[in-house]
Amino acid sequence: MNGIGGLIFSTLWSGPSELSSTPVSRERSITAASDSAAGFSQLRSELSARKARKGKKLSFDEVQSVVDDLLFPAIQATRRYQTLQALVNCTRRCLLPDSKDTTQSRQEWTEEIRELEARGIR
Repeated sequence: MNGIGGLIFSTLWSGPSELSSTPVSRERSITAASDSAAGFSQLRSELSARKARKGKKLSFDEVQSVVDDLLFPAIQATRRYQTLQALVNCTRRCLLPDSKDTTQSRQEWTEEIRELEARGIR
């Protein structure tokens, strides 16, 4: 496991040997917390507290139990909305991800913004 999820495991989890026998879907449910800084911070704090109470690293099932209990913020759509707003309101092509983006791209972004707003995302 790489990235933020790997950081959690290297400091709190009882060992990489368990990871190879762990179904990928279970790994993904644990790393989903890293979708936001707040979610990661919440997960890291709870896992650290449990590790301190236990006095040793946690098993995969113990980590999974913490993840299953926490409710992480669903901010992906809000992030997308913010990114689209930045793209539509950008005043210099050199600041866009692709400087060849056209008026059509901007229209597509605007339409996606409208769709997100229709779902109540702002």
